[in-house]
Amino acid sequence: MTQGFVDLMREIFPSISPGTGTKLHQLIRKKDSYLNWIFATSVLEDLSQGDVLEEVPFFILKEEGKALKRKLPIMVLNNTCDLQIDQGVPRSKYTSLVPLFPCNQYLKAFDDKPNYKLDLKENVITSKFYISSPPGYEMDYVIDLSLICSVDTQYLQRGLQKGTLKKMASLSDNGYYYFLAKLTLHLMRPESDEIKREVLIPNKN
Repeated sequence: MTQGFVDLMREIFPSISPGTGTKLHQLIRKKDSYLNWIFATSVLEDLSQGDVLEEVPFFILKEEGKALKRKLPIMVLNNTCDLQIDQGVPRSKYTSLVPLFPCNQYLKAFDDKPNYKLDLKENVITSKFYISSPPGYEMDYVIDLSLICSVDTQYLQRGLQKGTLKKMASLSDNGYYYFLAKLTLHLMRPESDEIKREVLIPNKN
């Protein structure tokens, strides 16, 4: 978490209390003192929100309607409650995933934008979540929150049980709330004032 990120949260969501803002500042100052700043030192036993899985097939529908399929590290978006198994059946049939891209490769597409790298690492680009070398990886990654793919939850659960899929990392407590803050900024931030939606029209009957 960075100062720029906290400032962005306060700007978009002014209802954040001063106490919460103070806690965020404290986390910023102390984050380098913790091994588990974003990710826990061990993985959670069950499939959980924010888990990173290694090499899951990921699909993107391109402009011409053609599906692009790649195996990528992914992060789980669904709430952990939705991933639980009740009488052998997941509560949510489908799980939403977002891909991880190596940061250095990702930034090559933005060489013409001098401030993009700094903004990315400050985590002030709402659709991107920058993470520094998650467990099991030796490089930094960018999670693109705008690229969401859904897969059958049973596929993930069975793959983890059989060992054909591997869980690489789980979020720590702080990392989990940081992740939720990023999702909130991306999906729930207020619209631009330029967007004019129809207001309620009284029924005259």
